[in-house]
Parts: sequence; structure tokens; C-alpha cells
Amino acid sequence: MPAFGAVAANQATKRRREEAARKRQEDLHIRSLIKKYDKTHTNGLNRAELAELLKDLNNGVAPTDDEVDWVLKQADREGNQLVSPHEMETALSMWANHQKNKAQVEVVFKKYDTNNSGRLERDQVRNLLTDLNDKNPPSEAELNWVMSQADISQDGTLRKPEIMHAVTAWYTHVEEKALNEPCCVVL
Repeated sequence: MPAFGAVAANQATKRRREEAARKRQEDLHIRSLIKKYDKTHTNGLNRAELAELLKDLNNGVAPTDDEVDWVLKQADREGNQLVSPHEMETALSMWANHQKNKAQVEVVFKKYDTNNSGRLERDQVRNLLTDLNDKNPPSEAELNWVMSQADISQDGTLRKPEIMHAVTAWYTHVEEKALNEPCCVVL
């Protein structure tokens, strides 16, 4: 059995080394992005610098103001209006997920943004959640909770980047609610 233990230890060591190497590569990539886009030499990206990075990541297509604001608010844990090196991974991840789901969000907006404002108001969010819940409308408390989870801009509406948060929050809530309800009666 000692050979088995040695093999397991070697595999664990190999995994740790691979993870450390991956983390070093990621850190180098982030540092290179900061160096390239940080024109103000703040060791972080301000709103304009972040917009330039997002544009380059989007094949030269400039992000909307809402998209830049959303990524900045999601990533800026320090609240200093900069995306610092340790916040960059969050910014990149948020942007990648947003880009991946952008087509779905456009479909949602086409259906529920009935006044073409570019934002979903509370009643429009209620309609979305009702449809997601097999035509069962959310309670006022549930709607308030979803809005509090998703309304990152805190303007009482949901912008396109915030929709995925609303849908994720709603599905999480519905799943938790189903788990807490009794499923059957034993006689």
C-alpha cells in the first residue's frame, strides 16, 4: 500500500503545481492588461480605460455606457471607481458571461420592454418572472427581492446587463422554495 500513497501524493503535488502555474499565467495576463490599458498610471483601470479594454475584447465594437457601468460596479469591490489587478478577473469573467448571453437578453428585451425604454420597469420584470414561473406571478416580496439582487445600478429598473442576474436570482429562489415545500403526504 505505500506505493498507492506515494502515487496519490505525487498526483496531488502535480495538481498543485499545475494550478500554481495556471495562476501565475493568469496573473501575468492581468498585469499585461493593466500595463496596456492603464494610461493614467493608477495601477487600475478607470471607466474610460475599462471601456477601451471591453471594446478590444469585443472585436472593436464599443460597449454601451450601461455595459461599462455594470462591469465596473460588479468588479470594483474597493469602491474607488477603478478595476484594480485583483478585481480584473471578476471584470473579465462578467464581460465574457455577458457577451455569451447577450443574444438571449436581446430576446427578453424585445418581448418585455414594451415601451422600448431600454430598461425593464417593475411591472415588466413581474411579467418576465410570471412567464418564467409557468404563469404564476411573483409575490410583491419576491419581486422586491429579485429587484434588490439584480438592480446593480439602483435606479429601480433593470438594464440589459442586469437581466441575467434577475433570471439567476429568480431560478435560485424558485428552486430553494421547491426544496422547502413538502412534496407528498405519507399516510
